[in-house]
Amino acid sequence: MKKLLILLFSILISFNSYGEWTKLSQNDHAAYFVELDTVKTINGYIYWWSLSNYIKPNEWGDISAKIFFQGECELKSFKYLNDAYYKEPMGQGTPSSSSNIPDEEWDYAPPNSSMEEEMEFICDNVK
Repeated sequence: MKKLLILLFSILISFNSYGEWTKLSQNDHAAYFVELDTVKTINGYIYWWSLSNYIKPNEWGDISAKIFFQGECELKSFKYLNDAYYKEPMGQGTPSSSSNIPDEEWDYAPPNSSMEEEMEFICDNVK
């Protein structure tokens, strides 16, 4: 399973460089985008890249974050597979921090949240 995730991540990270970000929503915290070209279904799970562009820098001074997700549409559950944080908007520049360690536990999109909206959009547009 780990080999499949590594292979999947390697393939999809190459797509991340060439796609176009689609804005989904904005709130007092951030504007949220997805890269539709990266949305894929493999073995019943969906995978996609997401971008958060913060209104104000977070406590570490980051302005944006790119996150590679694994999701399950029926339960609106998700895991971070890879995340990177940037001092520049729209995930530009070199990451100030990043992690390639996938979450072990599933998280669930809270009702009426930006994550619920993102999950619904992704699940409606999955290839």
